[in-house]
Amino acid sequence: MKTIVVAIDFSHGTERILKAASKLAKVLQEHVYLVHVIDDTPLYTMYGMYPEEIPAMAEYRELASERAKLKMEEAKTSLEGMGVAVVSEVLDGQPQAAIMDFAAKVATDMVIVGTHGHSAIGSVLMGSVASGLVRQAKVPVLVVPCEN
Repeated sequence: MKTIVVAIDFSHGTERILKAASKLAKVLQEHVYLVHVIDDTPLYTMYGMYPEEIPAMAEYRELASERAKLKMEEAKTSLEGMGVAVVSEVLDGQPQAAIMDFAAKVATDMVIVGTHGHSAIGSVLMGSVASGLVRQAKVPVLVVPCEN
């Protein structure tokens, strides 16, 4: 089965990414894995601790995971409405590594990401994720420009 991994962060550019993925999946007759990564990098770098070692972070991660699952269901429904077969996954970890690991696990043919995230820090993080994927991924990476 041919597959595309589509990584989203729920920013304003998400709908544009979904539309690009839909067009490509239909033309190439590919199945889509829709992923979102709950980033735990800032916690480790700021405190030198893993998230599970900070009591309040367990609650934060649970809330973030629940919210991400709800938003992923909306995005999945949107793609299915465009006629695309979709499986959605919420991942934990450093975004670039988590996306690359997942792409390898499902033996994807391509990864699709946006140019940047939804806030100033999100812009830096997603921009670095996209550029890191372009440099290090073993498969083609399509970077969809986010609308201003």
